[in-house]
Amino acid sequence: MAPFHEAALPTIFGARQGVASFVAADALRGDASLNNVLRTAAVAVPALLAFSVSATAADPLYRPAAPSALSPWAVVAEGWFGTSGNSGTENVDPDNDHLTHWGGNLRANYMTAGGVSVQGDFSFERTNNNRGADEINDFHVLGLHVDMHTANGLFGVIGGIARTSVEVNVVRSWFVGGEAQFGGPAQTFLVQGGWFDADFEEESIHRAWFVRGLARHYFMPGTSIQAEFSYLNGKQDSDDQTGRALNWGARLDHQIGLIPGVNTGAFFAYRGRDFRSLNDGPTDNGKFVEHTFMGGIRITLGGDAGGLDRAGRLIDLPDIGGWTGAGPIVD
Repeated sequence: MAPFHEAALPTIFGARQGVASFVAADALRGDASLNNVLRTAAVAVPALLAFSVSATAADPLYRPAAPSALSPWAVVAEGWFGTSGNSGTENVDPDNDHLTHWGGNLRANYMTAGGVSVQGDFSFERTNNNRGADEINDFHVLGLHVDMHTANGLFGVIGGIARTSVEVNVVRSWFVGGEAQFGGPAQTFLVQGGWFDADFEEESIHRAWFVRGLARHYFMPGTSIQAEFSYLNGKQDSDDQTGRALNWGARLDHQIGLIPGVNTGAFFAYRGRDFRSLNDGPTDNGKFVEHTFMGGIRITLGGDAGGLDRAGRLIDLPDIGGWTGAGPIVD
């Protein structure tokens, strides 16, 4: 089995780099349109996933390290760069057909002897948006997870705060909720849900509830694929009309051993956003859709990356930063 892994990993990683470059180049051309980006992704992403599955068919069932083999401390740091295509209807007028995005996150988790883990999150994202356009400039999110781990998975609470710069405004939000993860030897399933609120109520989505689902499958050691979907629904604008956000995405992770002795990986991801103001009047009823393609590096400390993910030691959060800025975009 080992010779297959050693031969296959560079090939898989090289193929992913080629696909990511192909998609990014198509999106960044001066004459690129949203349709071009989506058409390219529709061909490239399934091809990438099919290649990964076929290349790892000799070892389709990945059993990550047992929780007892993991360190009490676990840390992951990620940095990424990407491009997006977007569109708006009604009163939404994005200034750019596509944007450049870059960002990162840091998550640190400590597992107690009693099976309770405490995790802190920090994430940020920036774009090259011109302030004043109906798009997000940047956001910063701080989060907290407290989870009880059992033989079948985990359950716990989440919460945090966010700050998003959108158009010429700054919006602040907070959220609180719960999460649970469960799964078998090669798959895990995560569910999160709760309450979201924000200031700047004359435009923001506030007093809202949300839910998120994420499924991950582990191929050979160090390779996983995931898909997710989330939904937010709440009040929007000062007259308490309805605003909602839909998010969907996919991600492929692969450990590449870039730094000896350090668990280093690369990932390619896609994120979709659909923000809408469902007001009844002739104004403030806009729709904003964005498709973002990202590639990045992930560094993990404290154990095998797949084992930590499988044990629920490095769970991330929904698109809190995006939701915080959704209202002013569509208002």
